[in-house]
Amino acid sequence: MKPFHVFLMAGMVIISPYLPAQPKNEMPFTTSSTKANKALRHAWVAKADSKIDESNAYIREALNEDPDFGMGYAFMQTDKPTDRERNLEKALSRKLSPDEKLFIEGLLAAEHGNPTADYFEPLLKKYPKDYYLNTWIMSNYIGRNQVARGIEIGEMIINQNPKFAPAYKLLGYGYMSLNDYKKADASFNKYLSLRPELANAYDSKGDYMMRLGNLEQAIALFEKAGQMRSVASTRRAELAKAKLRYGPPS
Repeated sequence: MKPFHVFLMAGMVIISPYLPAQPKNEMPFTTSSTKANKALRHAWVAKADSKIDESNAYIREALNEDPDFGMGYAFMQTDKPTDRERNLEKALSRKLSPDEKLFIEGLLAAEHGNPTADYFEPLLKKYPKDYYLNTWIMSNYIGRNQVARGIEIGEMIINQNPKFAPAYKLLGYGYMSLNDYKKADASFNKYLSLRPELANAYDSKGDYMMRLGNLEQAIALFEKAGQMRSVASTRRAELAKAKLRYGPPS
């Protein structure tokens, strides 16, 4: 969606045609379709909840409504680096605002192992209350071994919005990577208390218990997530059971 431009000319208001209703404080998406915009917003939320299949389904819906929707291609989730790069390159060839372009170029730089601060930091400054954008950037920093900066972003988010659950999940993994288990435990517990209906909340706490070597607790958490239709969690439960029974592989 392009930025909201209103021009007053001869007593008339002219509004950009690429302007479906814009959520307050969030980076606009460039699309001519209200339905596509709404679908991608749903994808943004589902992705933050680690509902990847649901997120991708919303993205396909958005692209069906607007095949030239650049951010739709950028959001498509895949485990294959070559596919991720291909999607980002495709996004850069579609409709994008300058801010969207900066964001996607940052993601592409990360895929290539290059510094990303010049891309992400201006967006964090411009959209400090776009919590989904900020958690995506936070996740990128933590995943690319810039954990301290990722944690700073997460703490900023929860200071502004203490009930924004996805930030606690990422803080948990960030603190766990720094071996700060007290803060990691508190973060995962807060995530779980805010989203007890979410499989990923149990799965994430299970990862933490695995890290501590508390296999029985990890199994219980993974099985709980599996009962909530998380196939990946069911597989993790089986692996944890094997480790408990046979020990780590030689």
